[in-house]
Amino acid sequence: HFNKEFLKKLGFSYIAEKSFDVDEKYTVEEALILLKSLSLWSLVDESRKPEMLKEMKEFYESHLVNGFVLRSRKISTVVAYKR
Repeated sequence: HFNKEFLKKLGFSYIAEKSFDVDEKYTVEEALILLKSLSLWSLVDESRKPEMLKEMKEFYESHLVNGFVLRSRKISTVVAYKR
């Protein structure tokens, strides 16, 4: 989300936002790679990471949709210009 008032103060007169709901599809292995790339992963104690990966793999495998792990996201874009 963005601050429309802030953009107005900068002199933008036309401001529009468009959002799209998307489902990203991952294999179980891709989902685990994504998990390890998140900053939250660095907060997991090193000694617990193997156990956590095993649990997450089991979770993903039990929640597949047509063979994929789905990650629902909202993608937003802002268009603004000055006249």
